[in-house]
Amino acid sequence: VFDDDSYYCSGYGYYGYDYYDYEYECTEGLERLNVHVLDLDSLQWQDWGAPEYGLAPTTRRNYGMAATGDSVFVFGGSDQSHDDLNDLLELNLAEQSWVEHRRLDASHEWPEARSAPSFAAMDGTLYLYSGRCGASFCSDLFSFDTLRGEWTNLGRGATGQWPQPDDGASFSAGGGRLYLFGGFLGAAFNNDLYVFDVHEQRWIDWSHLVDHRPLRRTWHGMTFVDGWLAVYGGVWPAGTFGDLYLLRPPKRVQFPSSFLEWSAVYDGDSVVLDNSQSTLQFNLELCTGMLPCMLEVAGDNYSLEFTAEGRISCQKASGCEHVSIRSLHIRDEAGQRRPLAPLAVDGTALTLSGSSLSGFSTIAESGAITCTQLGALQVQDSVFERLHSESGAGAISITESGCDVSIKSSTFQSCGGQSGGAIQSLSSLSIVDSIFSGCTAASRGGSVSSYDGASITVSGTLFADSHAVQHGGAIDCAGCSLQIAQSTFSQCSSSGSGGAVSMREYIRDPNPSLLPTALISSTFFERCSCKESGGAIFQERGNIAVTASVFGGCTAGASGGGICLRNAKGNMSGLLALGNQADGAGGGAVYLEDSPVTVEALSARGNVAGAGGGGVLLWQGAKPQVSWSDDVCGVVSDGWLCGAGRTPDLVYGGCRECPHGMFQPEPLFGRCLPCGEGATSEPGSAAASDCVCNVGYTVATANSDEANVTMPDTPLGRGPAIAMHTLCVRCAPGHYKDHVGQGECVPCPPGSFQATSGASSCEACPAGTFLPRTGSTSCDVCPRFTRSPIGSSAGDACTLARFQGDQMTASCRGMCKCGLLDAWEGNLTDGSGAESYLSDSACEWIIAPQGALAFELTVTNLDLADHDFVSVYTCQTLL
Repeated sequence: VFDDDSYYCSGYGYYGYDYYDYEYECTEGLERLNVHVLDLDSLQWQDWGAPEYGLAPTTRRNYGMAATGDSVFVFGGSDQSHDDLNDLLELNLAEQSWVEHRRLDASHEWPEARSAPSFAAMDGTLYLYSGRCGASFCSDLFSFDTLRGEWTNLGRGATGQWPQPDDGASFSAGGGRLYLFGGFLGAAFNNDLYVFDVHEQRWIDWSHLVDHRPLRRTWHGMTFVDGWLAVYGGVWPAGTFGDLYLLRPPKRVQFPSSFLEWSAVYDGDSVVLDNSQSTLQFNLELCTGMLPCMLEVAGDNYSLEFTAEGRISCQKASGCEHVSIRSLHIRDEAGQRRPLAPLAVDGTALTLSGSSLSGFSTIAESGAITCTQLGALQVQDSVFERLHSESGAGAISITESGCDVSIKSSTFQSCGGQSGGAIQSLSSLSIVDSIFSGCTAASRGGSVSSYDGASITVSGTLFADSHAVQHGGAIDCAGCSLQIAQSTFSQCSSSGSGGAVSMREYIRDPNPSLLPTALISSTFFERCSCKESGGAIFQERGNIAVTASVFGGCTAGASGGGICLRNAKGNMSGLLALGNQADGAGGGAVYLEDSPVTVEALSARGNVAGAGGGGVLLWQGAKPQVSWSDDVCGVVSDGWLCGAGRTPDLVYGGCRECPHGMFQPEPLFGRCLPCGEGATSEPGSAAASDCVCNVGYTVATANSDEANVTMPDTPLGRGPAIAMHTLCVRCAPGHYKDHVGQGECVPCPPGSFQATSGASSCEACPAGTFLPRTGSTSCDVCPRFTRSPIGSSAGDACTLARFQGDQMTASCRGMCKCGLLDAWEGNLTDGSGAESYLSDSACEWIIAPQGALAFELTVTNLDLADHDFVSVYTCQTLL
């Protein structure tokens, strides 16, 4: 390949059992193309020379090259003048001929000129990423359909973490993914590995998920073959490499599938549902093969129905290290009583995103998810509803310390359990921007129960109509650390103490007891109640700090309508108490028993102690240090009485309007409540009915186990609670909604489709496809050698494509016959019979027998007038 007298620009590609080397000799004044072939069986080179047919590519360097089917493709590069190119050329290996693909018309996008592009092929499609576009890098991703001859810009819809464009990165394709490895930017070499999932249209950074990566390098070789990704050689600052690395990338396993296929999944594999409703009928223990694995189950918003025996478990002892469940709706419509939770992780990690679990009822420690042995659980944008456990938590149970749990932007609705109506945790638990609605516990913690040194952090979360038969209507904490900020407790209740929150020591005989600690700030407690003490908060022993919080309309059957502390230490500052009531021992707002706390700037109005005294504050034993604000006992400033649609500003004082997507229905005061995912509202909204579904969302129906939710009466019979917001769900694939409001999602009309959920519009079927149906997620491809305009809705729109070389000609005119001959033998005629053909006629036939490499044309009669002609040519673009 190297000659001292010549400068060579060379590239290579792998196809089947042959190795092709395309050699361009670039000496001044000489433009010659040679094709050399290395037979991998005999290891002998063959010189094809310059192909006899077709237009050979111009001399170039730093181009992209890839092989698929019976062809090798070359894209772009730079010419002898160092000008970048964006042409696409195809070498047909069977015919040894070149053809250039051209832009069909102005409506079809074409990549800009570039050199050194990342170029790969997979299943008849070419993929082009980045490259040098002049003095800078391109940051785009295109695909080319070799059947239709069309480029598609994937960058507009691609999600995830995009790689940074650089020089010398290797690019390969296989198994439904594109792989980008290594390269350098400036003087910085890297060994980053990025993956583009073609099915999901998203980039994923695998750099830190793969152990024993090759060292940083550039200009290395990489290929995907037989399920393995191979990296060889390359350059780094100290010289060159001669090493070989192999990586078995994850694969996609369709569900439903056989048990043997399940046992063969390994690290990072994806299980993909291909039906909108599938059923799991056995205990699926993941990653039981020879290697450890991290598995992803991708539902694409489909549903997976579990039978009584259906269960997914990931156990570290079996080799399972991490399971990610995304966009999957796991259901038990029959509501059958099950022995175990449907999802279990043991010593490993589980990530749940954009998914839901509903309808499960178990006699085990959890109604949905069990986490043991130092595992980890992350939940985001998910829904848990109608879940129940007879012996544990209604939704999630963390039975041992060390299992870190993170809950973000999720909803727990109508869940019930023995201890912890939704969650029971003995470990670290973080809850952010979530909703707990209508959850109940037969003992403690209507929504959350925690003990034995656990740590709970709650922020921006709503607890509504949560009830416990014993203590802690929303949260029960025994010997744990609790932090609550910017949250709301609405109409939570208990039959014991702590209508919203209950905290006490945890006795570990013979070990020392654990005392609770609490830090509560900028939080609303409204109409919470208990039959014993602490209508909103009850704490016995330990330390507590409550700052800048509001207690309104809370009641206790005994003492402390808002707060009751016994043998506790700490401080309270900047509290507002409105209309709280204690019916027993006193302390309409606050009751302190042997609790030497500091109370600063307490504002109060309308608080009542039915017996025992202390309409606002009553203490017994140790005397607290109290400083009253000017707003006490009936002189609360009007700035706190904000009215509906507004809320007190706990930072700057006064009131502020509820922002977009929130509402506040209380006539005197209240915290703005979120409308929820997919819903929005105007600023200053005062009612739940002001929340309407956004574009791409519609009101949930009973068929989806979601509906408009109205809070029922509390167990104490204190009347109806506030109405919750309308639940909005994403429009299903194949549907859209282009306006804000309570309208329904509309099926995409014929000639258009929508592959994703939550869409606000549909996409027109691209040229070469058609769609006569409504509500579809993809378009039908026109038959071979036919084309259709963009947005075609009927099959007859697919008409025979007519090409002269690569240029489309005029339609068939006169008496002529035009058509496709795809049989192994047949006749062509102009249709004139014994008569002369008419003037201004045009006849066109495409000869394309399936599987044929050549044909023989026998002419029996040809009589042409002057200036008329018959042309036989290769229309490679159509193949």
